[in-house]
This record gives sequence, C-alpha cells and structure tokens, in this order.
Amino acid sequence: MHGKDPTANRFGEHLKFAISDVQAWLAQQRDTSSPPRRPDRR
Repeated sequence: MHGKDPTANRFGEHLKFAISDVQAWLAQQRDTSSPPRRPDRR
C-alpha cells in the first residue's frame, strides 16, 4: 500500500467509511508510473 487506510468510524462490530474518503484513498493508491493492466487473453 502507498498510504494509510481511509478513515473509518466504528459502530459496534462494524466499520463505516465516508464515500468521499474511500474515493480519495483509492485515487492515492493508483500508481501512475505503470501502464494499466490488461486482462489475460487466450
């Protein structure tokens, strides 16, 4: 992983994430230095 996990709030045994936090975290995880992965073609 490139960074820390998105911020979560705990409700009992459940973790809840704000959609905007998850989207921002996903954007940070993208590695722009490598080309996009292509599915295996057979």
